[in-house]
Amino acid sequence: MFMAGDKQFFYFLNKTKQKLGLKISFLGENLLERTDFKSGYCGVPPGSEDEDRVYMLSVLDKIKLSAYYAKEFLINPAYINASLFNSLTAFISYYQISKDYINIYRYIQWEEKKSKRDNHKRIWLGNSFGHPINLAGRGWHLCLLQLYYYTVGGFSEIETFRSNQIREGAITRQEAWRLSCAENKPRFESIKMVL
Repeated sequence: MFMAGDKQFFYFLNKTKQKLGLKISFLGENLLERTDFKSGYCGVPPGSEDEDRVYMLSVLDKIKLSAYYAKEFLINPAYINASLFNSLTAFISYYQISKDYINIYRYIQWEEKKSKRDNHKRIWLGNSFGHPINLAGRGWHLCLLQLYYYTVGGFSEIETFRSNQIREGAITRQEAWRLSCAENKPRFESIKMVL
């Protein structure tokens, strides 16, 4: 439920590109949303920063990640459930299929305030779930996912995102702290709705 998210968009991007006979495709993959801690929990260090991609793992690291998942499935057979197919296709879509696209955010700087203004039709997800990033397609469980990361690890995707904004000079540490504290507050109404 938590890890599949929107990963299959790579599969559908490639499929659409092939179906239409296109030579190039564009994707808006926000480089500030790197969450290397997820593979880090599996003992796999951060991937290299490819020119256009947010995440790139070496073949060896993909094997390590696959072995980690396989071990966890063997240790806890409860993972073998109705979500297995979705999780497997997400893993394959994200780590195995070709990602031959041009990332527009290598050429256009992503700006949070501008993104909110330009995407006013979808920003309700951010407002409803208390997270400023426009994560359409993931918003339905975002409140629960961030609470899970924060409870288990002591930080969430929110701190990762805000830290990357600090490194880019987009916000100050004080602003990041203020925003992170507000955004990490559990949204109990949203959690109730998801459950």
